[in-house]
Amino acid sequence: MIGPTELLLLMLLFMGGLASLFFEPIRKATGAVLIVAGIIFSLTGIGMIVGLPLIFFGVILVVI
Repeated sequence: MIGPTELLLLMLLFMGGLASLFFEPIRKATGAVLIVAGIIFSLTGIGMIVGLPLIFFGVILVVI
């Protein structure tokens, strides 16, 4: 069962995602963080499944 704390966290995460699309500095910083996180995840073999999409979406956010 989802409690109020999890619901609040989910709403904040969703609003943060929307904010990253509208404000350029936040969007660029989010893209850079996704690229770094993707590189860190990609250092392990199984992490490439998660790391490569993170790098892909990070590059899209930085380029837009």
